[in-house]
Amino acid sequence: MSSDANPTTILPMVQEFLYDFLQNFKLDPENEVPHYFRLLNKMYNTNSTSIPVDFAHIQQFVEERNDLGGAVDFNIVLQLILSRTYFILEAMNEAVFDFVSSHFPQYTRYNDSVKKQFFMRIRYTASLSTLRDLRCSDIGSLITVTGTITRTTAIKPELLKGTFQCDKCLEANPPRQTIIRNINQMLYFTEPAACTEANCQNRTKFTLLHEDCVFVDSQKMFIQESPDSIPPGTLPRTFTIHLRGDLVDYCKAGDRVMITGILVAVPDMATALSSRYSRSMRRRATEGVQGVSGLVGTRVRDLSFDLSILGLNISTQTKETEATWTRLSNDMTADDILEQLSVADKERLVSLALSRDIYSQLSNSICPRVFGHDDIKRGVLLMLLGGVHKRTPDGSISLRGDMNVLIVGDPSVAKSQFLKWVADFMPRTVYTSGKASTAAGLTAAVVKDSFTGEWGIEAGALMLADNGVCCIDEFEKMSTLDQSAIHEAMEQQSISITKAGIKATLNARTSILAAANPIGGRYNRHTSLKRNLSLSEAILSRFDLIFTVLDEGNTVLDRSIANHIVAIHRHEENAVAPPISQSDLLMYILYARTIKPLFTMEASAKLRDKYRDLRSSRHSNLQSKFNVTVRQLEAMMRLSEALARVRFSSTVQPSDVDEAARLITAANSGTSTHQAPPISLVFDAQRNRDAIRYIENNMDREHEEVNVLPNISYDEYQMVKTIVIDFVSLEANRDGVIVSALLNHVVGYMVQQNLIDSDNLEEKLKNVILIFQKLMDESSLLVINQETITDDDSPAERQRKTLSATVIIHQQAI
Repeated sequence: MSSDANPTTILPMVQEFLYDFLQNFKLDPENEVPHYFRLLNKMYNTNSTSIPVDFAHIQQFVEERNDLGGAVDFNIVLQLILSRTYFILEAMNEAVFDFVSSHFPQYTRYNDSVKKQFFMRIRYTASLSTLRDLRCSDIGSLITVTGTITRTTAIKPELLKGTFQCDKCLEANPPRQTIIRNINQMLYFTEPAACTEANCQNRTKFTLLHEDCVFVDSQKMFIQESPDSIPPGTLPRTFTIHLRGDLVDYCKAGDRVMITGILVAVPDMATALSSRYSRSMRRRATEGVQGVSGLVGTRVRDLSFDLSILGLNISTQTKETEATWTRLSNDMTADDILEQLSVADKERLVSLALSRDIYSQLSNSICPRVFGHDDIKRGVLLMLLGGVHKRTPDGSISLRGDMNVLIVGDPSVAKSQFLKWVADFMPRTVYTSGKASTAAGLTAAVVKDSFTGEWGIEAGALMLADNGVCCIDEFEKMSTLDQSAIHEAMEQQSISITKAGIKATLNARTSILAAANPIGGRYNRHTSLKRNLSLSEAILSRFDLIFTVLDEGNTVLDRSIANHIVAIHRHEENAVAPPISQSDLLMYILYARTIKPLFTMEASAKLRDKYRDLRSSRHSNLQSKFNVTVRQLEAMMRLSEALARVRFSSTVQPSDVDEAARLITAANSGTSTHQAPPISLVFDAQRNRDAIRYIENNMDREHEEVNVLPNISYDEYQMVKTIVIDFVSLEANRDGVIVSALLNHVVGYMVQQNLIDSDNLEEKLKNVILIFQKLMDESSLLVINQETITDDDSPAERQRKTLSATVIIHQQAI
């Protein structure tokens, strides 16, 4: 069967095949439940109207059907999906409708009357296209592109299928009513080609019947190609993305996205309705000239078209970590992060959280290509983790949790390297230069839409980096006017605009990482920070940390730096081995940001003392270099909260405040060079175990149940393991705990929780003893006194020796 076959034959075949695919496809042949039935349940529970489909699954299903033999070669379906997607788009959506109808018939209509529109969201990642490589030969086919969303429009209803009434039939004698239904709209208003009545020749006069039409939510987004794909000497290309249904408002300006869609050609209405064509239209009307019209009403003889993309599937993505996250937001919960992690990811997350030197490991993984600068790496790490956003119940007072960091220093001390690394590492990060940025480019600009003529807001760097990081290089080269434009964004985290009749307050909840050069190029350590920078006191006070880096001669340090740089040039990436991989580092940071630690009474008292010390005369040297204000008190609070997040702790301890005060003192004193002595933080295993337990209890067992032991569920194993660790860690002395006493405690707890009754007592006791043996085998329980168990021992003898053993807890199990 050819792809050019009769639509009345091929479209039903495609619809039937895709319906069969949704009903029967299984990732694992041994799994009884079809893969897309689970996604159907999720769609129903979330009140959605689309099902995501992986193109690789369709390929696998086609191979399975072709292996069964038959008269039809189903490879034609793959060809149609790739090359003539727009042609079969309605058949794809109808297959989803049939699939939903077979399981949830009541969900297919609004109020039991109006038919719902369902969509198949195909994800195709086998071949990525760049925006500048798209050509007319790709029109109607499936493409996948990546880029950055620069602007979004308001959500509006789009006419999907129109119902029309013939006006000439109503004027006939006798009048008759002719209704023409289900006229597909081609991304612009499309009337019937002709009246369906045999005796009527009408081709122009129709009336749209709104009550019988099908409308869907619609939104336009503008995507710009990624900076790394722009050839030298060219400007970035921008395309319009048309989104329908539940894809609207999925992402916002600043998101890096991967979009699978259909390349379509739509009339260039902005050109058609321009003043030049309007003057030509009025002149022809005066002269009575009747030319050929491109679209009804425009009277344009030569109508040009624009290439756009009809979005089918969209996902936000990070940059170099190859990890995909739905959204990055301060409102993300632990569940949002854990949903996107595999079991292996969660195991690595727990392993990292249990490391006692996790603070050093995380900071040493920040910008690993830069040698030294330990305090700056710690500051950047804490900036990425952030503090806790606070807001009063009535919303009248809001305190930011995002931190701002400024790096000041001599030339060639790797200031820009930190900015570039953060821009490539974190999602929703924008890199810009102070010299090339204006106030509107940093905040927001009011622009006029070329099609509708309406005024709208185009996001600047701070808006694009909302819930992310804005990296500003050469910060000192910004004009005074441009610097004053970001005052509000740095403290209140909002941007107020009153232009062209638009009055709005926009969110700019972003951290700012800036780099600046001193006046004259070299830092003068004999004068104040303010005299070294052409920045106002109002700007400087808004930075939580201001690091001063000096390029001082040191024979030993210079040799180490030279060896590090030469090794990087010789071995490139192999010369750097950070303790934590970049993907694991991002995973750890994103999960830590969901923790909202609270200050203990001891930490609050320590915070007051440290602030008083910073303001006192004992720190007159620091005070002369940098004015300590209430903003530094808030900065110390944010740093302390970020340090608690490093340990997955729900409380801020005095040790966190000590480290926060040390960082502020070291950064702002103006004496920081390349290295700073590490400080040890208190690791309280009992306090930090709540967050770790939450990860373990949310292990994703999507495709199969994880059974650690035969006939013992994973949840039962985890429950007994937790009880054992809690009891032994709290009750054990140097001599350990006897397993029989531990068994009595576990069984007593399970009886108290109604987990054991007389019917299953013997079975549960056997399970608990098996779990004890498993914990001993994996060294979670260290045996310090036990009779030797041999292969010749009977089960009863093995059980007796196990119960008489004495155990302690391995520290890595806490």
